[in-house]
Amino acid sequence: MIEHTGGGLGTAATEGTHGMKANNYFLKAGYVSLTAVETVEAEPGDYWTPWRIEMASIYQWHVYEAARDVARGMPERPHVLDVGCGYPIKLHRLLAPASASASVTVVDQPTLAGRIAADFPELRFVPVDLERPDADLGARFGLVICSDVLEHLLDPDPCVAFIKRHLAPGGVAVFSTPERDILRGRDCLRSPKPEHVREWNREEFVRYIESHGFRTLRSLLMPQARFTPEQLAACREAPPDSRDCFACHTLIAEPTAP
Repeated sequence: MIEHTGGGLGTAATEGTHGMKANNYFLKAGYVSLTAVETVEAEPGDYWTPWRIEMASIYQWHVYEAARDVARGMPERPHVLDVGCGYPIKLHRLLAPASASASVTVVDQPTLAGRIAADFPELRFVPVDLERPDADLGARFGLVICSDVLEHLLDPDPCVAFIKRHLAPGGVAVFSTPERDILRGRDCLRSPKPEHVREWNREEFVRYIESHGFRTLRSLLMPQARFTPEQLAACREAPPDSRDCFACHTLIAEPTAP
């Protein structure tokens, strides 16, 4: 993993914040967001096919490892919330044991309710429209995870506000998203993946999250898929311009104000 610690990447966020925000969520000039959402599920199984369920145990694995490490470093086992949980196999394997004495809540589209109830009965599932997350979950959480979700939303602002609203005092949020410059090149002005409304580079994403009243604790680049220690070591030794294996940006942040 490649890491920056503290708020160094986002220190410029307070300059020109309103203008940058108006210009498409802190994305660079000329970037065009898509206008349709491809990940809304009309009926159970439309999106979460057997293939996607299998991939759920592979992609963003290291994000959940990082979240587990955050949980382990807290004075008490935190209540955990996973926003846009999808098929929550990584949460089940990595975070539920780390929060064995605390509650674990997951939110996502209503169509996931039956599958989660059948496969993960220990998790509390709450159906939430992440484009309009007006629900109050009736609890506050020491750790909130939002892994590769925001790039799927037409307007991610309400989702980020929902996350901040549900953090307990002293709580920490773990966000992740694909790193556009690494995946697509610096000249990319539109996501080639129809499921992604927009994609940020690392600096843009830090500024975007910090504009919502968060302070960066750690900014990490890690593999999108699950790597062995040997594969990670090989990536670290690769030339900087060929490190496309480190294409998942994970941001660990805390709120700066209520």
